[in-house]
Amino acid sequence: MNPEPEMDEWRQVWSGADVERCETSAADVIAAARRSERRALWTLIANIGFAILLLAVSLLVLQQTRSREMALWALCVWITTGIACWLAIEAWRRSRVNDIVEVADYAAFHRKRAATDQWKVRSAVIFLALQAGIASVWLTTDLFLARISWARFAIAMAILFVICGLWLVILRRIWRRSQAILKTTISDVQDT
Repeated sequence: MNPEPEMDEWRQVWSGADVERCETSAADVIAAARRSERRALWTLIANIGFAILLLAVSLLVLQQTRSREMALWALCVWITTGIACWLAIEAWRRSRVNDIVEVADYAAFHRKRAATDQWKVRSAVIFLALQAGIASVWLTTDLFLARISWARFAIAMAILFVICGLWLVILRRIWRRSQAILKTTISDVQDT
């Protein structure tokens, strides 16, 4: 099982299995790597755009409410958004490679992208734990200070649990995919 159709194309070109399509396939593989680089850049731009939106909304909420709790909430949003932006920029920077000129360069690009995905998963798990911890403490404090009812607390904690669970499922898929890519690219390079 190969998790990437690009890798199938790369293998065919690398092994010279289909000599007639070799030049066309080489161009396709290099183009796929360039598309991946562009997708990564657009993902970074989208992440930064969303971060700006979060900062603006938290600032608007703070201006409307003007309470200490909202100021603390806005500070948490700003700090965690800053951390998330740094992680997004660092992941983009780590996954970048020099221009791919030959098909042989694609294996290194693919391995680097998979290793970056593993770094992203590790960072995301830590960040998710931090966010869940902040939310849990905040909700529990509100419950004990009688700002929310037990029913609202239970609903909020259930939503938090579901969101964290969904993120963990996504992160697990990314981790497994990157492991499979690393195993197949290493075995492919060793076979040649």
